[in-house]
Amino acid sequence: MSLPPPIGYFDRFTDTSGATVCTLPTDDYQASEEQDYRRPRAQKFDSYSFSFSQAGVVVTEDGQIAIRASIWIDPTDATSVMTAQTTFDNLVADLREIGQGRLWMAMPDSTTRWCKAEIDGRPSYAVDETSPYGNLLCSIKLTKLSDWYGSAPVTLTATVVAGAFTLTNPGKVRAEGKESALTIKIQSNAGGAGGGWTNPVVLTCTTTGQSITLAQASASASDYLEVISALGLESARYWNGSAFTSLWAAGTATIPATQSAFPYLPRGVSSWTVSGLVNATITFTFYPAFG
Repeated sequence: MSLPPPIGYFDRFTDTSGATVCTLPTDDYQASEEQDYRRPRAQKFDSYSFSFSQAGVVVTEDGQIAIRASIWIDPTDATSVMTAQTTFDNLVADLREIGQGRLWMAMPDSTTRWCKAEIDGRPSYAVDETSPYGNLLCSIKLTKLSDWYGSAPVTLTATVVAGAFTLTNPGKVRAEGKESALTIKIQSNAGGAGGGWTNPVVLTCTTTGQSITLAQASASASDYLEVISALGLESARYWNGSAFTSLWAAGTATIPATQSAFPYLPRGVSSWTVSGLVNATITFTFYPAFG
């Protein structure tokens, strides 16, 4: 790639652990990304449709990503031709081996982002014999299965002394379950067996109205509560100083009947309250999302 594009470019595809890496070609680079939003509508007798959706955040469909780039060939050099063939063979094999993993985007500011993606088929190729170089033109298609996320989790910490606090989300969209892997840790700074917090602890995002109630007594100076929303799975648990106990399985972690999921971290600045603790440290850890 001679000049970096004005937006991030796709440079590699890896398995979830990052151990298997497929480096993507970037010469003569072209790429596109498309994604529809799910907006259920019904036709009416008069003009325009009736939308069943409510105002606010839309539901996303899978996205489609197409990458086109060249593998350079000098047609007068047999070694160059075979090198290009080997490069293409490795590209096919690596993408097939990974199947579903993380597609990485290199950003203009030298940071990186990733999304969950799945390869749609064997990369295609074309050879232009009219070109003085006869380069191998590759085309790769993937399905985008998540938002774009920052390369590493971030941690936001609030020290609560009066029950209320605010947080600023560094991402561009809300941080919720799925790949964002939102974990909320609630720990009292009071210490002392039975003196950590008052049962129950209620965490509420006053910006969204969402809340979760954790009915668990404090038993030691090192215990804490944890709320986890990750990969579509939600759980709440209690650390007693030596082991975890599942509050969600025991039915002692509850959300309102009108609420479909655990609280999420809204975009921008959000306001929160926590009851049952006078002096506490609240920690939010998650991958910032960019849509």
